[in-house]
Amino acid sequence: YAWYYIHIEPWKSFFGWWIYYPTTQNSQKIRQHIYDNFSEFKTIIEKKDFKKTFWWLRPYRENRKILSKTFDTNHPSWEYIIMKDRLVEKKLNDSDILDNKLKKLVIKYSKILYPLNNFLNKAFE
Repeated sequence: YAWYYIHIEPWKSFFGWWIYYPTTQNSQKIRQHIYDNFSEFKTIIEKKDFKKTFWWLRPYRENRKILSKTFDTNHPSWEYIIMKDRLVEKKLNDSDILDNKLKKLVIKYSKILYPLNNFLNKAFE
């Protein structure tokens, strides 16, 4: 399932959300869900607060190349369904952590990502 992640390390901290190394079966469920519900997915990732905070959804590992037998390569969801993993992250400054801003930022970012998290976890229902 999709989950949130906080990495704390000097000069390398970030808040993240991802579906990391899903099984083949779960990857297929995610791809099919995005493909079948692309307008809802697109609405979520194009919300102003999402784009302003996270910019975009990107793969963690190299994308899949061979899915054309299952999905239409001309479908607008293609760039998202070929992803092996899905990752969104926001860099955290050391001052965000040291000045006690972390709790507020995690709540803020989690609220922004909740619709995406909820959408993709529906693929497993």
